[in-house]
Amino acid sequence: HNLILKLTVACIIGLILARIQPGMEVKGHKVDDFDAVWPYNDLISDIEFNILKDSSKIAEELNSLKTSLPIFYLYLEEESKRKKGIFGAIANTDARYAKFTSLIDSVYAVGIISGHAQSPVNTSILLIKNGIASKTNLSSLITMENVRQMVEQRLEEHRTEGLTVNDIMQFVAPNCLPDDNRTKLESGQVLNSISILEKHIRKGEVVVKKGEALTVKKRRLVNLYYQQLQALTGFSFIRFAAGAVLFTVMTLLLLLYLALFRKNIFGQNKQVIFLFLLVLSSGIFTSLFYRYGLIIQSLPYCLVPILARAFFDGRTALFTHLIAVLSVSFFMADK
Repeated sequence: HNLILKLTVACIIGLILARIQPGMEVKGHKVDDFDAVWPYNDLISDIEFNILKDSSKIAEELNSLKTSLPIFYLYLEEESKRKKGIFGAIANTDARYAKFTSLIDSVYAVGIISGHAQSPVNTSILLIKNGIASKTNLSSLITMENVRQMVEQRLEEHRTEGLTVNDIMQFVAPNCLPDDNRTKLESGQVLNSISILEKHIRKGEVVVKKGEALTVKKRRLVNLYYQQLQALTGFSFIRFAAGAVLFTVMTLLLLLYLALFRKNIFGQNKQVIFLFLLVLSSGIFTSLFYRYGLIIQSLPYCLVPILARAFFDGRTALFTHLIAVLSVSFFMADK
């Protein structure tokens, strides 16, 4: 009846059960939408880990910042003085031009930009003047077309003969130009300042309290904690060796029960292996549910005694069920 085969199968089953056991102390399980509250004891973090923001949230923050990114304009002080100086020299010799001195001085002082009146001007900008950036609105600056309209109106008021709009406009040029380099630099710094981290959990910090309602954020936090913990938990030979001894003793106890009280079953290799496979299948399915965050309580453990009772007696079914339950009990958290 090949006693060596039965002992080998019992040892192999014990080793497999030891290998699929959790690599750490189980303090809870991953949660899903069906979990309303945290039923276990307070979950205290054993590690430090970061919670990354969702890509949709990062994209939302980027879009929000892009609408408020700084736009820099550079006020050309030297160019303004040069243009006004040329115009002033001509105005000193020609009284007709002198009537436009105040206009030229005022538009250069405010700031002239290129473009047309229909250009979008309801934009906040940073105007750099004498090395100091001051926040203003683009609509507060004067466009070249605005200056032309002012000159035309002044010509009609003074009825200056011999002067045209172009005669005056030749002394007007934009003195507020977009500073693209600074805008790109500052925009890049602002966009880079967006953190991809939503939260940092320190070691010893409470992740979720017992009885606390599981919101969407809390579910994500709990599941992320277990993902990080499993990723950091390596193989422990001592833990595996201890588990191998424990589970091998359990399978040998089942084999000893059959040898002492159910010799007719013990004498059939197929029947013995069938009982061991019932125990092993319980452990494997429990391990898969634990790894992927499924509800372990939903596993039909009652099938083990039902299947065993269908082929054997009730006591054998009960003993097999006890061994199976003991082998999966390490996956359950201490409440």
